Amino acid sequence: MDILRVVRKMGVLSGNILFPCLCLSGWLLLQTPRLVFQEGEAIVLRCHSWKNLRLLKVTFFRNGQAKWFSHANSNFSIPQANRSHSGDYHCRGFIGQTAYLSRPVTITVQGPAVPPINACWHRIPFCLAMGLLLALDTGLYVSVQRDLQSMMGRAGERRRDKKRHSMRLTPWGDARDTSGRPP
Repeated sequence: MDILRVVRKMGVLSGNILFPCLCLSGWLLLQTPRLVFQEGEAIVLRCHSWKNLRLLKVTFFRNGQAKWFSHANSNFSIPQANRSHSGDYHCRGFIGQTAYLSRPVTITVQGPAVPPINACWHRIPFCLAMGLLLALDTGLYVSVQRDLQSMMGRAGERRRDKKRHSMRLTPWGDARDTSGRPP
């Protein structure tokens, strides 16, 4: 951090050359989608100029050391971050002939997210309950079906019996239906 303070007061070092620096806060802003990343995730940093002024000769720094330089590209990406990518990042760029620095942004890369311990354990009781419900439902269906068939069978017998009993012999000896229903 001491190097950054000196550079901000005196100017911007590029190799062994000291460039005058107007280190007014707000001319450059280092943008990042978030400050904490997991290992393996991509980190994308953007050096953004005030009012979108054309930014040239962009350099990205981590912990005071230059990491990436481009004449016109103001984006820097790390495709798969690991813990060694944690640190204080800032950028430097030229607007016209004047160099500017952004304020540092602290990026933290954490170890990989702990994968859940096979989240299937909660499915086992669910599957057992579904199996039990299926068995009960099937048993109930078979029982109701059997009862219905036996009731239908008894109802048919009763109708036949009722029809037999409703037939009476007339004084002339022939059978006549006295149920009142059409034959």
